Amino acid sequence: MNSAKNSSIITPDVAINIDFVSSEEDPLLAQSIIESLNATSAGELCKIANLNIVLGDDDLLKQLNKDFRGYDEPTDVLAFDLCDDASELVEGDIYISLERALAQATERGEAASRETIRLAIHGFLHLSGWDHDDEESLKSMVDCGEQYIVDLQGVVSGS
Repeated sequence: MNSAKNSSIITPDVAINIDFVSSEEDPLLAQSIIESLNATSAGELCKIANLNIVLGDDDLLKQLNKDFRGYDEPTDVLAFDLCDDASELVEGDIYISLERALAQATERGEAASRETIRLAIHGFLHLSGWDHDDEESLKSMVDCGEQYIVDLQGVVSGS
């Protein structure tokens, strides 16, 4: 695995760290992710305590998917909740495959940065309490994430 390059935004109340594991650091993408997650946090009425966003590749996500979910295949996003109580605080790790983001963006006819932000929001929604055990709950969660993308038109690069 390549060494991580990161961008961090740390304020007195919030710490968001973004690690670029398999690609060159992209400060504009990092800033857009941070702004998008801060806006999503406000919309979900929760507070970010500490988030680590790891932008990796299919190999990393495949290994994590196998180790933690038992699926021996790559996936686009995984979220790991590190908060030990049921408070409104959000603390966790979100892993995103930039390879999956690019492929999905190409299918949608959108910029890879927009899809990466979409995946970050999806992972964040998991950390803030959303889940999708069936098609209906998945649709609700995806629709919620899409509404944040629409609301963030000025923030989401590649819009």
